[in-house]
Amino acid sequence: MNKAQEKNLPPYYIFNDITLNEIIAYKPTTIEELLAIKGFGLKKCDWYGEDILDIIRSL
Repeated sequence: MNKAQEKNLPPYYIFNDITLNEIIAYKPTTIEELLAIKGFGLKKCDWYGEDILDIIRSL
C-alpha cells in the first residue's frame, strides 16, 4: 500500500507533478537537497524524505 492510500488521500495531495518532476530532474541524495525542491518542507521531509531517497538510490 502506498502512502496516499494509507492516508486515504489522492496522490497529488502528497506531491504534485511539478515536485515529482523536480525530484526526477535533480535526483537529490540528502534531506538537505530535498528541502531545496519546491513542495518539500520539514514535515514532508520528515514524513516521506527517507522513502523518496531510498527510491532514488534504488534507480
